[in-house]
Amino acid sequence: MNIQSIITKLKSDKQFNTEEATKNGLILPLFNSLGYDVFDTDEFKPEVSADVGSKQGEKVDYAVYIKGQPVMIIECKQRDKRLDNHINQLYRYFTTI
Repeated sequence: MNIQSIITKLKSDKQFNTEEATKNGLILPLFNSLGYDVFDTDEFKPEVSADVGSKQGEKVDYAVYIKGQPVMIIECKQRDKRLDNHINQLYRYFTTI
């Protein structure tokens, strides 16, 4: 799948109505088209632990690793979710991984 077809799908009101649909229909194809091996869990790791303090069991949806080091985290939400409602969650992720 190329980036243009991903953009076309993204513009559709019927796509990405759940977080899992966003992961499978947008995130994985996008990163695959950018050259990442989304099936290599040494490079593109799903469900990376982001535990901190009393917040246990939290996981980032994906983390991109290069030479064993995390260089990017990806947190997915369904299309109609407001990201500003998740700022504390994102802050915890960025400070723990």
